[in-house]
Formats: sequence, structure tokens, C-alpha cells
Amino acid sequence: MTRFLLGFLSAALVVADCTHARSPGKDAKTVRPEADIKSTRAKSGDGPAKQALESSERIYGASDPRLVPLLENLARIYFDQRQWLRAQLLYSRALAIEEKSFGADGMPLVATLRDLGRVYLRRNRTSLAEVAFEQALAIAAKVPDADDADIADISNRLGELYYSTGRYEKAEAPFVRALAMQIKLHGPDSSEVAFGLSNLAALYERLGQFAQAIPLNERALAIWEQTKGPDHPDVAVSLNNLASLYRAQGRYAEATPLFQRSIEIHRRATGRSRKLAVEGLNNLALRYGLDGKYAESEPLFKRALAEANVVFGPTDPFIATILHNLGMLYLTQGKFGQAEPYLIRSCKISENALGPEHPDVSMSLEHLGVLYLKQGQYAKAEPLLRRALAIQSRSYGADHLETVTSTRRIAEICRATGHQDEADVLERRAIKILAASNRWDAAPEEPGPQSR
Repeated sequence: MTRFLLGFLSAALVVADCTHARSPGKDAKTVRPEADIKSTRAKSGDGPAKQALESSERIYGASDPRLVPLLENLARIYFDQRQWLRAQLLYSRALAIEEKSFGADGMPLVATLRDLGRVYLRRNRTSLAEVAFEQALAIAAKVPDADDADIADISNRLGELYYSTGRYEKAEAPFVRALAMQIKLHGPDSSEVAFGLSNLAALYERLGQFAQAIPLNERALAIWEQTKGPDHPDVAVSLNNLASLYRAQGRYAEATPLFQRSIEIHRRATGRSRKLAVEGLNNLALRYGLDGKYAESEPLFKRALAEANVVFGPTDPFIATILHNLGMLYLTQGKFGQAEPYLIRSCKISENALGPEHPDVSMSLEHLGVLYLKQGQYAKAEPLLRRALAIQSRSYGADHLETVTSTRRIAEICRATGHQDEADVLERRAIKILAASNRWDAAPEEPGPQSR
């Protein structure tokens, strides 16, 4: 469904930053101009932006509203570099300055809350993202001249969040609202509307309302073909969506040629389009996995892995993404022996590409530790989970919510191995952290996706 889907059952999946069910906001890879801006930002590094911020802090002080655009600019650079925590801290600081300067219902808070919500989603903090998005919409509802584009984007993201957490009935209203606003802003035949139609169709498909989903997907496909051309990767994804619906209704004669055409588009894709096609394959495989269609998900992940090795190179972090997805697919099914080599390799690539202290590495270590924990292999699980906790503590602080899940898993191992005293200490620490939570903090979800 979306780039930030939480994973199926108790497992966690990593979603590529490209999907059929995504309204093209400022971080959507299907929006070419913004993608080029992101590439430029990533290449330029954070040096000039940090210098500008530090210089302004010396002149104006640490809480002047003139710092907000500089904080948000540096946050966007870190966002593009996948340094989610740094981006979160900067957006949070910008939000605090805006609240002090404009009040809790000031219009400038809307965009900052949206961007903060995006960061929370990348860090799998869906409860925090939900609060941010809902607060942004509540503020916008009080302001007559609120930016319709911001409201449409936030509404769509909130709908995706509800969908990804299984609250399908709540997802419909924000999806419908976002679609109506996209039609108003961009016209009925725009790519933005095609994204909105795909979102709503995916929701209805999930609810088993195929009669409502099919015409939406058919319309989305027609728009993609008109706006992108018949051989674009977005068309291939839309073909897959529609074919899946036909197949669900037993309309196999109609589904088969659509699947075949989609595969042919993926096969012919080159350059950036080929990279998008590979990411689309990963997301399609994820979609099947989320629906419990493991037999269909597995070969698509393997195909995406084979093509990603060629397109991205064998040491690219996206390879770790797909390996992680495959490992978690097997882990979800209890196929621990098949899951292990994929999770190990994903961990090694992430560590080599990002460095041993990167927060994403702690996620990989934690999931590998979970694999061993589920098998009762405590001697293997414990050092992985302790190392993950150490990275989290250094990255976020020892009393940060990010550390709670690892802390509790280590406590579980201590109890199982007869170290009850340490288990009690760890459990009390986790409870203390949760008890100290403020409105921006809640008990963390199961470890989940870190989008590419």
C-alpha cells in the first residue's frame, strides 16, 4: 500500500521510497524535479547549511523565529541522507520556536508538523506521526487561508497511516478528502489524482469492496498512460494493481495480459526508470506479503534482489533493504533457517555502507537478534540485542523511547536464562522511560520499516 507499511504479522519490512499508493509530496521519487533537488542536496552535504545556522544563532540567539527556515533546511538535508534522528531533532526545535512565536495554533506549525510526521514514519513511530498529522489538520481547519496542497498531502499521509495500522474504516475519509483536493488543485487527469485514486482503490481492495476498487484503478491506469506514457514504471505498477483485482474476482483472462504487460515494462526499463521499476518490484512483493500471499511475494523479492544487484550494485543499502524484506518474510512464516542468511547479509551490508554506529544498523542487529530469540538461541540473540541497545543509547540517549523494545527483549532473555535480578532492573528502566513520556512520546511499536 505505502512506503511506510508496518510489516505483516509481527515481522518488519523495509519499503522502497517509491510506490503506487503515494501522493507525490515533497519526498516522492515519482516527482522528478523534487527528486533532482533531493539529489543536489544530498551531494552538497550539510556543511553550508550548518554554517548558515550557526552564524544566525550567534547573531539572533537560539530561539529566534528567523532560525526556523535554516533549521528546516538542514533537517531536509538530513532527511535526504536518511539521518532520521538528526532531522527529527531539528524539526522538533523548529516547532518549539514556532509555538513560542506564533502560538499553539499558528499556521506556520502546519508544514513543520507535517515534516515531523514524515520523519516519525521513517523511524516507524506511527503513533507520534499520527499525533503530528492530526494536529496539523486541526490547525489548518481553523485558518481560512490554509494551503490546500499541504492539507491534501497531510490528509493522504494520515490515510496511509491508518491503512498501514489496520484502521481501514478511518482511512477512507482522509483518502477521499485528499483525492477531492487533488482534483481541485491539479485537475481530474493529473498524476496527483492518479495517486489518490490508487490509494482509495487499495483501501477498497483491502476491505473486499472490489466493485468500488476496480473503476478507481482503471481510471488511475488511464491517467498514468496519458501522463507518463504506456511504458513508464508507474504504469507497470498500476497494471499490477488492476490485474490483482481482476484475479481476486476470478477474471483471470483479463488479469493475465495485464500482468504480462507489467512484467515486460519492468524488463525494458533503463536508467532511472529501471531503478524505479526495481523499487516497484520490491513494493509489489511487499504488498503480496502484507496480504498473506507469501508464495507470490517470495519470487518477486528474489527477482527484485537480482535486478537490484545489477542496477544499484551489490553493496548498495537498497540491497540490504530487499534482503531484510526476504528475511522477515521467512521469519513471519517461521522459516527461521531460510530467514537467517538474508538477515545476516542485510546486517553486514548496512554496517559496511552506513557505518557500525548508524541507527539503521541497530535495527538490523535487533531483527537478527529477534530471529534467534524466537528460536530460544539466547547466546546468539543477547549480544546482538545488547549491541543494538548500545547504538540506540548513543544515538538517542539512554532514557529515550527508542531503547525500550531492545531493553525489554534483553530482559526477556535474562528471565529465560535465570538472571531475574537483571531482568527486573531492565524492565523497571523500560517502564520508567514510558512513564516519563510526554505528548510526543508513546510506547514504541514493534521495530518496523526504515524507508529507503
